[in-house]
Amino acid sequence: MNTKAIFPMLAALLLVGSGAMARGSVYDDGEVPSAKVQYGDLDLTTKAGGKAMLVRISHAAIAVCGPRPYDPIWARYEFDPCVNRAIDRAVARLNNPIVSALNGGKASKDAVALASR
Repeated sequence: MNTKAIFPMLAALLLVGSGAMARGSVYDDGEVPSAKVQYGDLDLTTKAGGKAMLVRISHAAIAVCGPRPYDPIWARYEFDPCVNRAIDRAVARLNNPIVSALNGGKASKDAVALASR
């Protein structure tokens, strides 16, 4: 292999690796920061109220996990799991059957997509 090509590749790997260490500290411990979500104005006995609550939870999850990274690898392996854990924890804590049902399966991903718009 050409030795002139090795140095730029090593430099690129070091930069990527240092970014991994810097970002990794935000999500590594499994703990997700929290935020309060107001819902006194919602009727959580209806599907519409449950959907609105899930969108609010999703907005809060995105806010506490930080802005979505531009790097799709970090988004997939760090940011998205952080958001999903935060949503799942909030829904479990709320303990509302309608919101829980809406969060089942891909509902949390749909809510994140809605909240990101």
